[in-house]
Amino acid sequence: MIKLHDKIIKAIEANPRDFSAYEDMLSLCREYEKENFTVAHEWNHGFRSYIGWAIQDAVSRSDFDAAEQFNNLLYRSLIFGAPHFFDDYLQAIEFGKPLDKKFYQPRRHYLKRYVEGYQDILDGKLDFLSISMPKRCGKSQLGINFTNMISGKYPDKSTLMEGTGDDLVKSFYSGCLEYIQQPNEYHYYDIFPESKLVSTHADLKTFNLLHDSRFPTVMCRSIDARQVGLSEATNLLYLDDCVEGREEAKNRQRLDDKWEVISGDIIGRAIEGTPIVICGTRYSLYDPIGHLQEEMRKQGKKCFCDLRQQRSLQKN
Repeated sequence: MIKLHDKIIKAIEANPRDFSAYEDMLSLCREYEKENFTVAHEWNHGFRSYIGWAIQDAVSRSDFDAAEQFNNLLYRSLIFGAPHFFDDYLQAIEFGKPLDKKFYQPRRHYLKRYVEGYQDILDGKLDFLSISMPKRCGKSQLGINFTNMISGKYPDKSTLMEGTGDDLVKSFYSGCLEYIQQPNEYHYYDIFPESKLVSTHADLKTFNLLHDSRFPTVMCRSIDARQVGLSEATNLLYLDDCVEGREEAKNRQRLDDKWEVISGDIIGRAIEGTPIVICGTRYSLYDPIGHLQEEMRKQGKKCFCDLRQQRSLQKN
């Protein structure tokens, strides 16, 4: 297989406009995945640079049929990787949309480092990921996309999404369904054809993929809502914007009360071995993000924390 790979690459380099060689490479990756998953996907990622060149070359020659052919090949390459790699998923899910209508592509240059953190959660390299970012940078939308990806990959498990206030929780729920409910402009079911949406409950902010379950595939709840007997996380526990804003962040007692709810009830919703992700705009050293970072370290969890904003707070 390795010799065949090298032979195909040489053929592409010798005649970079020969579409059949590119098609052979994607077929080889698909076949070799059964034998060596890691290498097959390294090949798939590696030969996309050749596809990119071929697309640009075809456009420069005004050969739009060839450009479309290579563009379709790029899409199929992304779909091949999308169930396993978050970066591939984010590109594949909105492939073909105009650039100004895409979430990820225009922001990829700065979101990529966070995507890599989510990938480590997906690969089991991390138990805990915390992300501190300014508002309007895309952190919540990134979390929604990851929730959908991990739910499509493991629809029999449950994800619990927690935030402060009904409006935020509604945005989680509607944001997830935007990609899953049909008709839409996204490619979710090209990536996860088996994980069909089977039920939704707007009042409870829940939905199920594949089949109905007592603990739904995704449940979106406010931090202040009752948790007992209603929620469980076996896929992912995701917390986002636990503090409403600067005013709440100035009140130490409110922050302590918020952490008491999170530590005393919500964290316990995560069944042993379930990864935890917390995101937010961190205004205070006493934000629940900091408490949770410390708690996860005490428990010996494999952690990654984006500390840039925390260091800025300490300087001030």
